Amino acid sequence: MSTAEEELGRTTYTLYADMVGDLFHAGHVAFITKAKRTLKEKYPKAAIRLIIGLVGDEVAAAYKRQPILRLEERVALVSELRCVDEVVENCPLVTTGEFMDAHGIDFVAHGDDYSDEAMKKYYSEPVARGAMISVDYTPGISTSDIIQRCYQSVAKTLEVSPTSE
Repeated sequence: MSTAEEELGRTTYTLYADMVGDLFHAGHVAFITKAKRTLKEKYPKAAIRLIIGLVGDEVAAAYKRQPILRLEERVALVSELRCVDEVVENCPLVTTGEFMDAHGIDFVAHGDDYSDEAMKKYYSEPVARGAMISVDYTPGISTSDIIQRCYQSVAKTLEVSPTSE
């Protein structure tokens, strides 16, 4: 958005971020916080409205893996975050201009862990509009890491369990 628009009194910008959000964790919170902070630094006098899109179970399974938490569980969790103004269930995997316009989205955020090819595939329209915000990926925590820790914990528990003898 231009400086002229701010001078005309634009007071709110809508930020959108999509995710699977499975086993919602501190890395997800850090991503949301960083994305919102980045936009707030750009427009310090404006309010930032945050929409989180959650990918449906079938789409997530084809894209990454079957989520452990069902969509309705993920929606219930993310909806309770005070920084989130709206949750879009079964959001599209590709953020189109039509989707952005329908939801009044000014900016789209994603982690910086995507390749240029992936950015073109999923976010070509926000990139073309100059509406893409790249957020530093939070190292040391991911849903895959949590799943691995669970496997390791269960394996260790079974090794020492009296019933395993």
